[in-house]
Amino acid sequence: MDPGAAHSRVVSLTTMNTVARACALASLFGGTVSALPSDALLDSLQLVALKHEKSGRLDARDSDEDLLEVLARQRIAADSAPDIPQRRLDELGQLRSERVQRAADSVKEMRKPPASVERMLADSTSPMTDSGTPRLPAPADATPSGEAMPTAVLPAPARTVCRPIRFRWIEPTSASTARGGTGILDVKIRLDAPCGLSRIELYADDLPPRAFPAPRTGGGTFEFSDHIPVVEGIHHLEVLACDTNSICDRSAPLEARLAGRVPPWIPRAVGGLVAVCGLLGASLLLRRRPHRHYSVAAPAYSRPSAVPVPETKGLSGTLRKRLQQVAQEIGPAFPAVSLRLPDQPPSLSVDPESLGDAFSTMLRLHARRSAEGGQILIAMGTGPVSVEIVFEDTAGSPDDGSVQAILDLARPRVRERMGLDRELANALASFRRAGGTLCAEVRIDGGLRTRMKVPLAPAGQVA
Repeated sequence: MDPGAAHSRVVSLTTMNTVARACALASLFGGTVSALPSDALLDSLQLVALKHEKSGRLDARDSDEDLLEVLARQRIAADSAPDIPQRRLDELGQLRSERVQRAADSVKEMRKPPASVERMLADSTSPMTDSGTPRLPAPADATPSGEAMPTAVLPAPARTVCRPIRFRWIEPTSASTARGGTGILDVKIRLDAPCGLSRIELYADDLPPRAFPAPRTGGGTFEFSDHIPVVEGIHHLEVLACDTNSICDRSAPLEARLAGRVPPWIPRAVGGLVAVCGLLGASLLLRRRPHRHYSVAAPAYSRPSAVPVPETKGLSGTLRKRLQQVAQEIGPAFPAVSLRLPDQPPSLSVDPESLGDAFSTMLRLHARRSAEGGQILIAMGTGPVSVEIVFEDTAGSPDDGSVQAILDLARPRVRERMGLDRELANALASFRRAGGTLCAEVRIDGGLRTRMKVPLAPAGQVA
């Protein structure tokens, strides 16, 4: 193979790879940018809204304009150059203002009296005779002399000024719809007309107007009803009424909704669910019937701050007294306690009262750990040469490293000490002076257990 051709092929492959990467980056950037609505989309929505307005589909026009407003505001909030979206919003606001103004002008033009009434009002400003009737102008061929000419007197037309017509919609109710999605909409309206009416028409969406019989003589309150075949959905209704003077009024528009028929399987499914729920509730009631059962009685827990403890001597008396003091010190937050202490404890090699502060420190440690939920157990056991006192709680279990650090005075600021660093150091020193030991471990069921061993008194010696 020619070396020049091979080199040119390598160069072309490198160029293709570079172009592909550039295209990928451009596609990624284009995808990120296309997340926002483009100017072409805003223009298309504006054109579609105008097309729907020309075709008379006002609901679709309003939906398109609302979507256009939302997308334009998104562009304004996220785009650094929101000139085009702001321009679309301004045009939309101006278009809506012009639409409202045209509607107001239309209503004003409709309320304007006809030309015949205006001519009658203009004639009322002509010269009046002595009897109060308008005088006709003299004919053009009348003699300029001062002789009297015959004057024709016309009676003044009777004019009645009527108040505006009041409309009151009686909420329409829809009948069941057929399979094709069409139904009958019952429409009822009440009119309070001070004068006779010459024209009453009902407008429903884009359908041709439906005329009601108009009472021409006298005013009063009239009720009209009609049945309009429509499809499912929301429909806009409006009534136009004109009196005998051709002065027209329009009612406030009403939105009527025609709902479809409920499929027959829905009530059946609801009834089935209700029956299933009833059966489940009955089964639960039957399962919870009172019955006699036997269980092992759990150890009784009490709060030492509220229940007095019996008076005992020796080590048991010291533990009960210290428990009472710590419970009164902490107050209602002190957890429940279970005591398993003998009434006649063995004698120790030291005075139990010398270890009273150490016992109080260990009780405070377990009480603070169980402040947010838990219980404390205090038990005592006698061995050949020593007595073992066990304090344990059912609070959260610390990890192994923290348990070993509780009594390791070389490690300061251990969270599991609950702020009792100095007191724990004094307690550990007290047990060592008495020839005993103090250790901590994790309970299998969760919580912390501390064991304190104190030597027994020699035979024949009472502590």
